[in-house]
Amino acid sequence: MKKANVVTGIIFLALSIFAYVESLGMTSMLMTDSLGPSFWPKCLSVVMGSLSIVLILQGLFSKKETRSSPFAFKTVGFKRMVLVSLTLIATGAIIYFLGIYIGILFMLPVCMFIHGERNVKLLAGLTVVICVFVWLSFDVALRVPLPMGTLFS
Repeated sequence: MKKANVVTGIIFLALSIFAYVESLGMTSMLMTDSLGPSFWPKCLSVVMGSLSIVLILQGLFSKKETRSSPFAFKTVGFKRMVLVSLTLIATGAIIYFLGIYIGILFMLPVCMFIHGERNVKLLAGLTVVICVFVWLSFDVALRVPLPMGTLFS
């Protein structure tokens, strides 16, 4: 039995149940909207719950854990994971205060740099192209209101 898989599965199963219950409270503003705003949260919570059950069953019916090597905290991959996690936290704060576009302009080049891209022209060009694509897709075409930040609202 793999205890880590069972514990992780139980945590994510509880999280999926919570997400499903919370999505039940989402009501549609339009009577013509057949799916409503709760459709995707319900779908995602059902998928997460199903995969959690699979993980629990794998953990219960798999062979006993073999002794594995200790986790290496000094590897390049671990350092990258920590840096990307910190970047995402900083991006969340930037989006909250300054808006989605400035958050994108910060996050994309930093994450690409962390993963080894050193070509400044590519970093800048791809960041601008993606930011313009997000603006054209969501703001112009779909007219979805995106976070503008507390400083600009």
